[in-house]
Amino acid sequence: MLLQAFDTLIGYVEGQLLPQTRLKPLFDSIGLRWNSSSGEVALDVSPTVALLQADYALDPVATQQRIQELVHGLKAMGAPGIDLLLEIHAHGDLNGDSFAVQIASMGRRFPARRCR
Repeated sequence: MLLQAFDTLIGYVEGQLLPQTRLKPLFDSIGLRWNSSSGEVALDVSPTVALLQADYALDPVATQQRIQELVHGLKAMGAPGIDLLLEIHAHGDLNGDSFAVQIASMGRRFPARRCR
């Protein structure tokens, strides 16, 4: 029970620190844009996705780890982080290239496929 509580604490602390440290450039790249058709301000994660894509082109494995850390940091933020995650998902494509699939599926759990 003590180990489980410690693991929970570590997860919480990481979730709070990641946006301020290793993931700061990604969080700093999130902006706002004016949506003239709806007359509302919307989140702009295009620069964030562009940074991840550039990193992915250089080192896919390290970028997959960074994406997992980003998901962890966003989920730790609660509802605002989930909104950002959904905006990032919109830039992905489950039928696209490997990077587009990574973006579309980041943080999502899919049922295991049964082998026949």
